[in-house]
Amino acid sequence: MQFIGSMTFFMMGSVIHFCLGLFAVFRIMQRPPVIPEERGGFVTLGVRATPIATVAAIEDAQDSVDNSLTEK
Repeated sequence: MQFIGSMTFFMMGSVIHFCLGLFAVFRIMQRPPVIPEERGGFVTLGVRATPIATVAAIEDAQDSVDNSLTEK
């Protein structure tokens, strides 16, 4: 710290966070948003959900969406 100074630590942290924010904005702007018809629904899972329970919950959510679309 004596070589480059203690203020450099905070300056470098600020520069790194600023660059990370710019990169995030750049990545968001690169791709157009997904249209609502192509988005999947939100599926809530338990904290300790197994892979089998995850697949079952997703299939159940898809079935309920399909059923609600055919009822209209």
